[in-house]
Amino acid sequence: MARRIGWIDRNEDWSRPTQKMVAISNDISDEEMREYREIVGVIGELRPFIVDYLCLERDFLELQEVESKLEAEIQKVGLIPFHAGSLSLLTQVAVQHALSNFLISASSFLERTKCRIGRVYGKNSTQAVGFDELRQTLYSESFGYRLCYHLRNFSQHQESPLDIIPVHAKADKDRYKFSIKLELDREKLLKDIRKISDEVGSQLQKIPVLPHAEEYFRCLSQLFHYLIHTQADRIARLIGYIAVVRKVLKNMPPDAVPFIWEGDFPPTNPELQVKAHSFSIDEIERLASIVMSIRSRNA
Repeated sequence: MARRIGWIDRNEDWSRPTQKMVAISNDISDEEMREYREIVGVIGELRPFIVDYLCLERDFLELQEVESKLEAEIQKVGLIPFHAGSLSLLTQVAVQHALSNFLISASSFLERTKCRIGRVYGKNSTQAVGFDELRQTLYSESFGYRLCYHLRNFSQHQESPLDIIPVHAKADKDRYKFSIKLELDREKLLKDIRKISDEVGSQLQKIPVLPHAEEYFRCLSQLFHYLIHTQADRIARLIGYIAVVRKVLKNMPPDAVPFIWEGDFPPTNPELQVKAHSFSIDEIERLASIVMSIRSRNA
């Protein structure tokens, strides 16, 4: 089967299949194809880890914004309608949904990442040992990590950690200004989260959620950053490989996407499928932006 390297122009008319692809090279050998799969394969290998982290990040951002969003909703209707109507119930749903999703995403990220590292690299590999050591270090050093980690077990198996959503009103000229703070009840946690009861007992009666959730997310971001860093040499090799591809495809438009096609080009039979192999440049760029974001957050 013939193989050629070329590109897909994002600005082309995608309703016309023959206009999608520009192939410029002679046939690519089996050895060149093996090299491509070996080098570009690191992205496919890391993709499940990246997906879990981005799910975690999305749920964290939703939790981070829930207070301000609810404050805006309450401000529209005022205090009395808020307590008298269904908005009170919907507020409870929104808060519980946001916190539960974040805690579950965090737990899924931790457990799936640990299992996947063992499966991909080996249970006794450098990656597995280093990940577990860093995980234990972060757990021992961060109260936010310990609190949220055990809060997930409590919220899943026993009770919602948020019973009442307190709404505070402050007179501001001719109207009230409302504010919400997500808080955990210390006495309730003391009864059911015994592993860290001493630490919980030293907290305020009302424990703010967001500062500890932010600390937990920073810790999990460090774990993700560690994992990506273990593949730094392979990622650097891929970036260098893509730089060579760009030189080969020197006339490729800036917005085009390089591919390797397997099959007749241009297609001679619409019923025959043409396989396109991506160089995953967009994923590399996204991964680089994630790493930079984690670095700035932990700086």
